[in-house]
Amino acid sequence: MSPSGSLSDGAGSCMLRNVSDIPDPIDTIRQSVEAARAGPPKLRELCDGLDSTDCARKPGVGKLSLFEHVWHLLDMERDVFRPRLRQVLAEENPVLQPLDIEEHAVRDENDSKYNLTEIITAWEAARTENVALVEGTGAEDWGRALQHPLIGKATFVDLVRRWGRHDGDHLRQIEILSLNMRERNLP
Repeated sequence: MSPSGSLSDGAGSCMLRNVSDIPDPIDTIRQSVEAARAGPPKLRELCDGLDSTDCARKPGVGKLSLFEHVWHLLDMERDVFRPRLRQVLAEENPVLQPLDIEEHAVRDENDSKYNLTEIITAWEAARTENVALVEGTGAEDWGRALQHPLIGKATFVDLVRRWGRHDGDHLRQIEILSLNMRERNLP
């Protein structure tokens, strides 16, 4: 925990903070929704024209392939952020369970039947649903408390902020993978 009382994800960015530490919850919600809306078009742009064999290639031991990054975005949007956003709005001071990263990293053998475009489309649909949910909230919702066994106390705004920022790191990694694939396939 930093001296200000916020948790850092190791890269220096705040994961969850008390709503009182966020200068303007309205601005935080607006920026988070804008970032969330920007993700799917950016991902489509980065993946346009890529070969499925390249997308499945891991850049190194323990590294995610482009395909796995996109699956992760879908898993997090549909199976983590959506239920958490709904839970905080529906319950008083809910306890959110820690994420089992292994559960969201293991792919089912049936996943190979999906292509990259289908996964992006599914992520975009889940994202659109979550944007509508967040846009339907107001100031009375933003301070709603939540508990997390590893993080402690936080609010709906903190969760929305994390949701809006989640794709950033993955999109940067996907951009690097995409550029490497395009360079590798130059004549």
